[in-house]
Amino acid sequence: MITHPTGYDGTGGKLIITVGILPSSLHADRMEIPLQNAINIWNQLVPTTGNVITSGNSIPENHFDFESVALHELGHCIGLSHPNLASESGLADDNKNYTASTKGANNLFDLNSGTDGVIGSRDDIRGDDVNLYWFLKGINNPFLLPIVIDKTTYSQNLDDLPLRDQYVVNGDRSVSKLFGLEKTEAVMQQGIQASESRRTLTSDDVATLRLGMSGLDMLAGTSDDYTVLLQYVRSVRRFN
Repeated sequence: MITHPTGYDGTGGKLIITVGILPSSLHADRMEIPLQNAINIWNQLVPTTGNVITSGNSIPENHFDFESVALHELGHCIGLSHPNLASESGLADDNKNYTASTKGANNLFDLNSGTDGVIGSRDDIRGDDVNLYWFLKGINNPFLLPIVIDKTTYSQNLDDLPLRDQYVVNGDRSVSKLFGLEKTEAVMQQGIQASESRRTLTSDDVATLRLGMSGLDMLAGTSDDYTVLLQYVRSVRRFN
C-alpha cells in the first residue's frame, strides 16, 4: 500500500502542503523556528548518515527535541509510516524495532532476531508475518539510495530479497552498524530517545517519499509523478 499526501488526485505536478502552528499552542513562539527547519529538511530531500546526535546538541537531559519530533511527524503528514512495528503493534520495548508487518495466519507477531541478535536485520526469522516495508530489490539495504526509485527497483515481496536474506532490513540505528555506519537511523523509525536529536533525513526517508512521488502507476518519469513542497503559514485556525 502507498499513501499519498492530502490533495494528490493522480495528477502529476507540484503538491503544496501548508504547515502552521495554532497561535493558542503552548510555546507557539518557540516552535516556529524548529518547525521551519524541519520543513526545509523535507523540501531539500538530502540523505545523510550519522544523523543521531547524542552529545553537544543543546538538548537538556531527559528532554525530547521538538525539531526532531516535528521532522518525524511531518513525514506522517506527507504519507510516510513507521519502518518498524512501533507502538501501534502493541508490542513492548525493543520488540517494537522489528520491521513493519502485519500478523500472519497465526494472528501473532513472530519475532526472532536470528543469529546476529540484531532486531530489524536481514536474518530475522518472522514466520508468517506479512511484510509492509518497501526495500531495494536484491540489495535490502535501507542506507543506500539508487537513481531510480519506483516499483521496478523497490518491493514488499520477500521473493525479491537477496538469496541468503531471511527478512527485510529496516533503518534502525543498531542495524546501521552492520553496514559500517555509526549513529544513523531513519527519521521515520519510531523511538527517538531523550537528550538526542535526529534533524536530518537518511536514504530510507528520501527513498520512501520518492517512491510515493512516482504516482499511482509507481513508475518514475511518467505523467502522474509529483513533487512535494511544504510551506510554512503564520496564520492558522483549528478545524473540527
